[in-house]
Amino acid sequence: MIHRRLVAGGLSADQARTLLRLLAEAEAGRFDRRTVAEEIAGAGYGPAQTEAAIAELLQAIARQAGRVS
Repeated sequence: MIHRRLVAGGLSADQARTLLRLLAEAEAGRFDRRTVAEEIAGAGYGPAQTEAAIAELLQAIARQAGRVS
């Protein structure tokens, strides 16, 4: 479902998969800023795609915060 929303928001299927994998890694406590930057740069995100990715990241953070409260 999230993958479909990302693609509908303007990401390619590969970009959406990359973002979801990076989100899963971060949620599992594994975050390497350099690796993330390299993968995002390699995925070729344009301005509209970056906007969609940021929106999904914010939603993921909000969901996580909702579990804590």
